[in-house]
Amino acid sequence: MPTDLPSLSHTATLDEATLDRAAEPADAPPVAVPAPAPVQTWARWPVWARVAHVFFIVNLIAQMTYAAFQVFVVMQPEGVVGPMFGQATSMPFEMMMIRRMYAIEAWIAFGILAIYLGVTELLPRTRTA
Repeated sequence: MPTDLPSLSHTATLDEATLDRAAEPADAPPVAVPAPAPVQTWARWPVWARVAHVFFIVNLIAQMTYAAFQVFVVMQPEGVVGPMFGQATSMPFEMMMIRRMYAIEAWIAFGILAIYLGVTELLPRTRTA
């Protein structure tokens, strides 16, 4: 069956040195490539800033853990183990509001932690000089 597509059985490969020589004129001086700037991570911060950084992260994790403990253990209605599903309709309004407040607290702490880690850890690693 004849095809109009070229055969892929003989593919040429070029190494990087050949490509570099082909891109530069023969009489061009070598181009100096600047070294990448060092990544400014929290390990290069002053000691007080590192302590504050770790304290802030641990504080947010503790806050999320406490709020989750309150929602899933302390504020658990009598006779309910695991997800509430339909039993949420028979739950007292005050208890539901308290659970919601703790859940909102956990989500806010999670969001702040995600933004903080994004700004202090991921953003500096993606910057180029």
